[in-house]
Amino acid sequence: MGYRAVLFDVDGTIIDTTDAIISSLKRVLMEFTSIEYSEEELYVSMGITGSMTMDIFGVAEKDKAIKLWDRYFLQQYDKVSFFPGVRETLDSIKEMGFLTGIVTSKTRHELSSEKILDEVRDDFDVIVCADDAKRPKPNPDPVLKAMEILSVKSKECIYIGDSLYDLLAARSAGVSFGVAVWGSKKPEKLFELDPEHVFSDPREIVDLLKAGAANGGN
Repeated sequence: MGYRAVLFDVDGTIIDTTDAIISSLKRVLMEFTSIEYSEEELYVSMGITGSMTMDIFGVAEKDKAIKLWDRYFLQQYDKVSFFPGVRETLDSIKEMGFLTGIVTSKTRHELSSEKILDEVRDDFDVIVCADDAKRPKPNPDPVLKAMEILSVKSKECIYIGDSLYDLLAARSAGVSFGVAVWGSKKPEKLFELDPEHVFSDPREIVDLLKAGAANGGN
């Protein structure tokens, strides 16, 4: 049986937010811990919730730090853009009749601040945020929630993401995973876990779905 639903992570997969996220986090951690972390050290924050990030870096005043992080991030929002090929890929997937969804570690409030997504929100049949599930990624709960809403089975679903947390969430939920190499900072770490698919360009997702449809999978 072929795929019926395609789920996407947001940051590092649909939109390029890494520079804005990392530079704003670096600034926040300097204020709260007086430690200047390298960008390499901060990449661990990509794919998990703000609360989990603050736990990793030992920030006690998590709520205050997260609010400041969000403010600093929005101050740099002019750096944020869609990855090349993403918008046409989303259009093609919908035109082919596949179900689509977002599964993100952002809260619904945080995602609402991503104004650039207003251009594509209607392309998605479901959006699951961190606060929509009992446990966030890397737990399977958000992926399972999206599957439940879409009424699809695990073998009918593929999740596209750029981080280890995305892969672990997909694997725990029993769905296929595709590495978004175009946005991943450490794709080689994901390759070691033998993902089902590797995409260097978003448009390769369409090629995969077309091949499945040609074989009678959709």
